[in-house]
Amino acid sequence: MAYPTYCTQLDQTGNGHYRCGGASLASVLLDDGWQSDPWQLTVQISDEEGWTDVGCTSAQLIDAADRRGLQGALWTYWEEAEAALELGHAVLVLCNNQYLVPRPYPFDAGWEALHWVRLVALSDRDDMTYLYDPLCYLQQKDGSVYQGPTCSTQQGMTTAINTTAWPEAGVVLASRGGRRLNGAVE
Repeated sequence: MAYPTYCTQLDQTGNGHYRCGGASLASVLLDDGWQSDPWQLTVQISDEEGWTDVGCTSAQLIDAADRRGLQGALWTYWEEAEAALELGHAVLVLCNNQYLVPRPYPFDAGWEALHWVRLVALSDRDDMTYLYDPLCYLQQKDGSVYQGPTCSTQQGMTTAINTTAWPEAGVVLASRGGRRLNGAVE
């Protein structure tokens, strides 16, 4: 089974510069056939859209995706996210990341924010949401740092969504070319 492309928002110094929206969109664009280095595309989108210092809203993310050949819509309920995943669409989630369980980054206020992640799969089997979190930064026992796919309990993700000030849970992006943008469906 093919999984989506992971993009990080963290540069070599560990600074994210509010690039979570750019990294999430870059991940989807790469799966829609764009040819680019994931980091360079993340920076390019964030800089072109002016998101580097302020982040982005759902409407801004949809507009940026539209200009790059994707069709976007808001989603509010888990049933909408599940249906979108089954259709092969990309599902981006706007969440308050301090409520994600387990937490894929250090316990520090500097790592807590309203944050875009890419939902890859929902699993009833283990009650988990599997996601690509562009801020993921897990220190390993050998001293290395893991950046990549992670997970959260469905309750943790629901709480993270419900504690934002926004009525929507995120954005669904579909390929205008008909490509499946998410292959990780159970």
